[in-house]
Amino acid sequence: MLDWRARRGRPCATIGPDAIVDDRVVVESGARIAQSVVWPETFVGRLVSVCNSIASGSTLLNWGTGSCLQVPDAFLLAPLDGRRFAPSHTSLHGRLLALLAMAATAPIAVVVMGFAVLRGEAPLRLRVGVRSRQSLRAGRPETFVYRELTGGGNWLRRWPQFWSVACGDLAWIGNRPLRPAQAFSLANDFERLWLAAPAGLISLADACGCPEGVSPESCAHASFYAVKRPSRLAASILGRALLRAALCVAHLLESPPRCQCSSTAIDPETRRLIACQGTHEN
Repeated sequence: MLDWRARRGRPCATIGPDAIVDDRVVVESGARIAQSVVWPETFVGRLVSVCNSIASGSTLLNWGTGSCLQVPDAFLLAPLDGRRFAPSHTSLHGRLLALLAMAATAPIAVVVMGFAVLRGEAPLRLRVGVRSRQSLRAGRPETFVYRELTGGGNWLRRWPQFWSVACGDLAWIGNRPLRPAQAFSLANDFERLWLAAPAGLISLADACGCPEGVSPESCAHASFYAVKRPSRLAASILGRALLRAALCVAHLLESPPRCQCSSTAIDPETRRLIACQGTHEN
């Protein structure tokens, strides 16, 4: 435990036991940090006690109870670098890149939309998503509209969302937009950190191979990204996600589709289970 003895009769700051204070952290006199982690570029105000928690900017996460608090008073807990917790806006270069990516992949999307029209389905599906507002203090999240490609896979289904990136509704990197029912199903403050980050075309869960949707793994990745969003992490997410998308496309090109009603489409393990069931019934 470390006591920072104050001068001229002012109270001291107590660090410990079991406390980790990262770089570029300011702790004022009278503050106490115990069994907690204070992440970089965080200000801990005078007489503030941080116990059994993770403090990052104005976000305080209690790892014991799973509760999360956004401290509105910058004199108590605040980020030293406001840019890291400011909402992310897609730059002009990012929007132009989204338009170029949309144009380059348009022939594949046109083919998929053609098959959807032949099946009597709408080529595009309208979705309502939930995203954070312009500020973490702005109350409830807001809803917005985006589109998905009918009949496409996980990555191809997102093709119309290049236009959402170009319009500024989505960022290149962020947490995937949730539908209102999915946002309502977030059980605690830790999971609701999903909505603290901007909605994006590519997420950390995509880079780690998690299926799209709400799951314990995707919630953990989304909450981690919402609290800690360095530029190096965004570059890593983009590279890993593009590699996974390329591998998926290569796998689809190497493996021709098979008829689902054919007996060859049933794997050997399933065939053995069906045979055993028929034997028991006889």
